[in-house]
Amino acid sequence: MTRLRQNPRTMALAYRIWANCQIHGWYRTIAEVADALGEPVSTIRTIVKARGWQGRFRAVSPTTLGAYKFTRINLTDETLEAMS
Repeated sequence: MTRLRQNPRTMALAYRIWANCQIHGWYRTIAEVADALGEPVSTIRTIVKARGWQGRFRAVSPTTLGAYKFTRINLTDETLEAMS
């Protein structure tokens, strides 16, 4: 665990993260939790890392995963000539 200053705001936000995940489940991304709590992703990520909760979260959202799929494009000489 990373050392994080334990001020009241940090402790309250850690509790909000925990409570939100207890209700909605831990199998979500940090970005989804940040969105649900209305907090910056970087802040949530810092607290999650400090608490050692990284392994509880999903690494990538299904919609983001779909965005990185590559589509094979077959280009023929005629297609390339038409594009120029």
